[in-house]
Amino acid sequence: MHRAVLAALAAAAPPSTNVVPVNYVWVSTCVELLAYHDPKAHPHLFLPRPHPVVAAPSSGGSPFAISVTGFVHPERLAMSHTLQNIFGRGCYTETLMKDNTHLVVATGCAAGRKVDMARKWGVQIVDADWMWRAAKRGSADGTGGGTETRGPPARE
Repeated sequence: MHRAVLAALAAAAPPSTNVVPVNYVWVSTCVELLAYHDPKAHPHLFLPRPHPVVAAPSSGGSPFAISVTGFVHPERLAMSHTLQNIFGRGCYTETLMKDNTHLVVATGCAAGRKVDMARKWGVQIVDADWMWRAAKRGSADGTGGGTETRGPPARE
C-alpha cells in the first residue's frame, strides 16, 4: 500500500533535476494527506534539521499534552508528527483540554478561542520555536520560553 501511495506522490511531484532532501515528517504528511506538498513551502518542518530530534522516553507515555492553533494543513499535520517525535507518542491533542500542558501558537495568531481558553485554564502558551529549542537541547523539559508562561489568566 505505502509503495503505491509513494509512487503516486512521486508522479505528482513537479519534474526537476534538483534533489531536495526531506525528512520523515514530509513523507508522513504527504502519505496521510494523499497529496504532494512542496517541502520548500514549510522548510522548518519538512527539510532535515541541523540537530538530532530526541524524543521523550516512551515508557509510561508522554508527560506532555500539546495542542496547536493557527496552523493549517499540511503544516498542522506536520506539527503533530514533529511534536510526537520530540515529546513522545500520544503528546499531541487535536482539541485543547483543561489538562493540556502546552498550546503551540502560530506566528501572528496571538488571539482566538484556543488562546483564550488556554489562558483561562493556565495552559502554557508557547511558539513553535519552543519546540525546536527542546529538540536542540535533546530534552523535553517543561520550560516554556515561548510567548507566555503558565500562570493566571491575562487581564484585559
